[in-house]
Order: sequence, then C-alpha cells, then structure tokens
Amino acid sequence: MFYHIDTGMYIQEGMPFTLNEVQYPANWLQLSTASDKAAIGLIETSAYNSPADDRFYWVNSVWTEGVLTYTNTPKDLDALKTQWKNTIRQQAYNVLQPTDYMEIRHIKDATYKPEWMTWRESVRDVASMVLVTIDACTTVDELQEAVKVVWPDQPKGA
Repeated sequence: MFYHIDTGMYIQEGMPFTLNEVQYPANWLQLSTASDKAAIGLIETSAYNSPADDRFYWVNSVWTEGVLTYTNTPKDLDALKTQWKNTIRQQAYNVLQPTDYMEIRHIKDATYKPEWMTWRESVRDVASMVLVTIDACTTVDELQEAVKVVWPDQPKGA
C-alpha cells in the first residue's frame, strides 16, 4: 500500500487511482519504479508494530501519514479463562469421542488392547493439567501460552 503525502490518500496495489486529475491504471504501482512513485509523492506504507492474537486482544489499527499502528488491548482475563476452559473441554471431547466405543469394548471384549485405555486416560490428564494451568494464569500472555495444547498421539491399530 502507498500513501500520497499531499492528499493523505492511501493507494492499494492492483487498484486504479487518480491523482491531480491524472488517472493511473491498476497495474501502475507494480510497473513503476521507486523514483516514479516518489516523483508523484507516493511513499510505501509501513507498520509500526504488529497485531496481537485477536482471540486474546481487542485489536485496533490506525493509519497516520503512511504508518500503520496497532493498539492491542487485552480482553477480560476471567471471561477468557472461562471461554478457554470450555474450549479445552470440547477439544478433549473431540479427541476422545471417535474412540468412545473402546470403553464398551474394554468391558465386553477380552481382546481389547490396554494401550487405548492408557491413551484415553492421558488425554484426560492433559486436559485436567491445562484446566489447572488456566486457573493459575494471572495475565492474558500467560493464558495465551497455557492453551497451546499438544494432545497425545493415538496408539497404532484399533
């Protein structure tokens, strides 16, 4: 994206634009040189910082004379904790649900492989540990790290 110093106009690549009553085609920015752009008063825009993860922060952006600045405001920690605990529970359910039939097989079938029971218990353990960690978080940044869950791999074979 480019910024026109005199008019304060932002010009996006791939779009036609008009400056000082001169019409420029959509591909002009791609085909022009840096000196061509400077000659008509265009500067390439830049970002001052970067947006935070909008699952955890309210993100606003402001353009000021060709510079994009993001304001990242943390969301309410208690609300996020509740939301993420529900999310972790749902993720654990989604991981375990396809193998729920294994619980019945375990009760009725002597050929049931015990590694499945171990794996299912490890999924529950991971979920429980993450829920405890979420409760202990005192900042949004801590929470953001706490919810990066790696679920155990399923045993091979059914």
